[in-house]
Amino acid sequence: TSEVMGADNYWETYKKNYEETFGKINITDFSETSLDGVIARKVVFDITIDDVPFTCQTIICSRYNTIYNLTFTSLKENYSSHMKQFDKIASTFRFV
Repeated sequence: TSEVMGADNYWETYKKNYEETFGKINITDFSETSLDGVIARKVVFDITIDDVPFTCQTIICSRYNTIYNLTFTSLKENYSSHMKQFDKIASTFRFV
């Protein structure tokens, strides 16, 4: 759908910016999800900053020619323990 295409196109630019800043990123999840019922792209990836590993999750959604990007970044070792909060934010997000 056009929503996924918009999100995927945005991700490719976003990914290039990350790689230019932090070097190679390791994508561990690239899947379809939704944001307030609108199809979206979920990407989970690992980066390293100054030898410190981080895990990031971004949910990208295209709606009415606007890109919405929710991003969660955590120390890799703490990622799982904070996912409930990010999941709650994503599940209660509403377009107004």
